[in-house]
Amino acid sequence: MTYFPDLSRYDYRPFQSQSNPKLLSVGWLDSSAPYCTGAVDGTIVEKLLRLCRESVNRTRGWHRCPYCETYPTIMTVDGQSLTLGDGEIRVSGSDGVVFAAPTLICHYIQKHGYRPPEELLIAVASM
Repeated sequence: MTYFPDLSRYDYRPFQSQSNPKLLSVGWLDSSAPYCTGAVDGTIVEKLLRLCRESVNRTRGWHRCPYCETYPTIMTVDGQSLTLGDGEIRVSGSDGVVFAAPTLICHYIQKHGYRPPEELLIAVASM
């Protein structure tokens, strides 16, 4: 998967960033770059997983976690198993900002201690 620094302009699919300059990348991690760690409330992960049920920009295959090589990456929410790594989610923030994250963000938080930027956590908490 492609690495993008948190809160950088979304550029994975440039035609989408052209239509929304406030589309920002979050959670596009890679083992070659450090990331922020810290506790994240479990309800945040549950809300993100619920968004994964309706992911966007789905691919024809799955990305592996770059840290543990888990494949496929499966998590459960509301009794439903979800295979992660084949799409993205969107979270609306303040002032028209929209965060774009790979569905693997949930795995990164739960298994690898990733702490997304506070702006995303606030937006998810208010959903």
